[in-house]
Amino acid sequence: MSIINNILSILEQKGLNQAALCSHLKIGTSTMTTWKKRNTDPPSKYIVPICEFLDVDPYVVLTLKINSIIDLVKDL
Repeated sequence: MSIINNILSILEQKGLNQAALCSHLKIGTSTMTTWKKRNTDPPSKYIVPICEFLDVDPYVVLTLKINSIIDLVKDL
C-alpha cells in the first residue's frame, strides 16, 4: 500500500477530511487529488506535518502498522 493510501485510510478512520488536511499543509485540494489519481506519495517535507495533523507517528503513516507496546518500551 502506498503512503497516500495510508493517509487516506487514516483520514477515513479518524473521520477527518482531506480539505482540512490540505489547509493544514497550505496546499490546494487539487494537489492531494493529483497524488491520489497518480498514486504518488507526498513529498517528504509533508510527512511530519501530515503526521501532526493526523496525530500519529510517522511509522504509522509510512507502514500503516501500529507499534506494539514492546516496540514502544524498547525506545525508552
